[in-house]
Amino acid sequence: MTEAPTAHPSIDVSAELDAHRTALAFERTRMAVENSQMTALRTSLALIGFGFTIFTFFKELAKDSPHAEAITTHARNFGLTLVLLGVVLCAAALLLTCRQYWALRKRQQDLNEKCVQPFNPASWASPSVLISGALVIAGVGVLIDILMRVGPFG
Repeated sequence: MTEAPTAHPSIDVSAELDAHRTALAFERTRMAVENSQMTALRTSLALIGFGFTIFTFFKELAKDSPHAEAITTHARNFGLTLVLLGVVLCAAALLLTCRQYWALRKRQQDLNEKCVQPFNPASWASPSVLISGALVIAGVGVLIDILMRVGPFG
């Protein structure tokens, strides 16, 4: 039976391996949060897109109909509901993601202060958070367009 190679006496191999496992655990958690954010973003985009499309389609379809007012009102209400659900879902997911990121960063900084885990703030940039913020703003624009019939999409 051979002995395991020994490291330099000043390096505690067990502590170094623990630090690597901890870093990987933080990365897995960050990627899980990112995955959840992207799922909510995809669903929100679909809701907002379908809501706006339904409203626009039936508004154009009702132009030649004798029941234009009723068709437009129902399409407007249904489209508005879908867009509102999409905006609320995206905003709630954005807030939850930011809260989870802050909690995770705080835990990692606490470990850094105890010299257990190095902290790299550059690894926490998330494009999905920026895109979600932009989608919330665009969704509010669509809501204004549907409600007041003015806006960038009208």
